[in-house]
Amino acid sequence: MQSPVAVSVVMLVALVLILGVDVARPRLLAIGTAIILAVSVASLVLPWHRVPAVAQATMPILDMVGVAVLAAALSGTIDTVGVLVVFPAVWLGVVFGAGGAVVGIVGAFAASAVTVLAAPVEQHAAQWAAASIVFIIVGVIVWAATVTVTAARAAHAANEAAVVDAERASAALRSFFERVDAGLLYLDERGKVVLFNTAIVGFGELARHGAGDVAGSRVFAADQVTPLPPDDQPLARMTRGESFADFLYWVGPRGGQRALVANGRSIERADGRAAGAILVVQDVTEILRSNRAREDALATLAHELRTPLTSIVGYSELLLADDLGVAASARVEIISRNAEHLLSLSASFLDDLHGEVPLVRERLPLGRVVDDALEVMDAAPGFKDREVILDVAPELWVLADPRSIAEVLLNLLGNAVKFSRPGGRISITSGEDDAFVWLDVSNSGSRIDREDLERIFDRFYRGGNAQRGAVAGTGLGLAVSRPIVAAHGGTLTAEDVDEGASFRLCLPRY
Repeated sequence: MQSPVAVSVVMLVALVLILGVDVARPRLLAIGTAIILAVSVASLVLPWHRVPAVAQATMPILDMVGVAVLAAALSGTIDTVGVLVVFPAVWLGVVFGAGGAVVGIVGAFAASAVTVLAAPVEQHAAQWAAASIVFIIVGVIVWAATVTVTAARAAHAANEAAVVDAERASAALRSFFERVDAGLLYLDERGKVVLFNTAIVGFGELARHGAGDVAGSRVFAADQVTPLPPDDQPLARMTRGESFADFLYWVGPRGGQRALVANGRSIERADGRAAGAILVVQDVTEILRSNRAREDALATLAHELRTPLTSIVGYSELLLADDLGVAASARVEIISRNAEHLLSLSASFLDDLHGEVPLVRERLPLGRVVDDALEVMDAAPGFKDREVILDVAPELWVLADPRSIAEVLLNLLGNAVKFSRPGGRISITSGEDDAFVWLDVSNSGSRIDREDLERIFDRFYRGGNAQRGAVAGTGLGLAVSRPIVAAHGGTLTAEDVDEGASFRLCLPRY
């Protein structure tokens, strides 16, 4: 900041000497020049970073004094010397802000006044006019420079703060990425990989044969056999802007494959513009193996149960052929009906494992299906300890497989008994519209957690209320029931209620 005023003064004095300008006050010229040169030398020699800010302000103030002395020395000869005060004045405004600008403008006025006062009295009016113009110009320049630099500094500080915040956020995000067990990868809006964690690198390495092989050469579809084309792999789909959920695939050599589930989601800014996408990959190998082991065990159990259950049904029919009496025959009928239900349940479970739900449909009155189910449940432990509220319209008919729908209804009633307490309430109500007929099976007791309303239909899943209440069960009844209802063209859903549980069985009306 000192260089412009120093160079200007040196050039001014050189021109005065070279051109032989008549100087009315040569001593003042020497003093003013000496002041400027002394300040210039001091600016080069002194360690200003150690000098307090207030002390640093003496340099531009001394410069203004030097310019004022030069203006007095050359008054009447070169009347525009006072304009050099703009350099130290701007210096004050830029370095010290608004306060420095005010000091600089006052200094500019003082330098202009010195020029006027040093002139003959008869020239004062003209000198004041010229000095005022110089003062106004210098003042505008100083204030504009101060405002501009102050705004630039504020913007720079804001940018630096934003950079620091961004670096902190990036560090926190990287730390989070590394702490998560799943593989994470972030793409920017151009499809460029910006951030990823160690876990996803490991999955990528598992998908390669070696350093010289093509990436993804050991990636297979859900059947573990069919190679997954590169364009169908999660990262390629993400790069194309696709979103997907629960995409199952396998990576690794045969015999050592790992099951991965990928979820890809695009990210948008607040204004709706694309901000990139994130890929989450989880290793679900052990979960799948555990589920398969349980399915195999239950399939074996279902197979083993079919023989004794068939015998029970057969011998029950033989007993019913004899004259047992009314009471004994009724009990044998209950035994036979429950054995047939268990036989049907095991068959349905095996069919569900193989993706098959065979149906033999007929026109059925819904009320009779409910009555038959209640008769079977009458022998179930704890059922008689509940109050049953029945409100099913007799004129409702459906086209359905009797055994399958009875199985679904028995599963719902069995759950209602398990999740209610003795003395509790079980209600069965019906309704209809133009296309569907429905049954609502509700019970008092603990409510189903909202996040479990869909998951309780997953095989082997047991909701939070079942775990908290230590309710016995395998988590299969609802998982078997929903595909049966879907095969009929209907739906089975859990309703969100304030107390207890409520399930809606919805079937096409006939």
